[in-house]
Amino acid sequence: MKKFLRLGFIKLPVTRYTNVKEGAVNFFSSLFCKPTCKRIEMGGSGFSKIPEAKSIWLKRPLSMEEVKQAVWDCDGSKAPGPDGFTFSFYKKVWNIINSEVFMLVKSFFRTGKLS
Repeated sequence: MKKFLRLGFIKLPVTRYTNVKEGAVNFFSSLFCKPTCKRIEMGGSGFSKIPEAKSIWLKRPLSMEEVKQAVWDCDGSKAPGPDGFTFSFYKKVWNIINSEVFMLVKSFFRTGKLS
């Protein structure tokens, strides 16, 4: 009577101890290996490469003035979140909250999360 070792979806015949070890190694190696995927090619799409000078400009550190300008460019009657605070409110209290808003925006650009 043949014995089988079941590892997830794999059913392996067990004839010797080395088959069990080999089967376990193969199963978990395939389970935890880096997945292979195809990268999307953008060739022929009409996009041109950003010149080096503009690339450097995009990577420069954020300034307080840029954040303030972004707030001032928004419609004052709009609320950016569910708290109901409008941009008019942010503009009126800017001298009080500007450093916290600036740190939040810098953190977002660094981590991709608003927290």
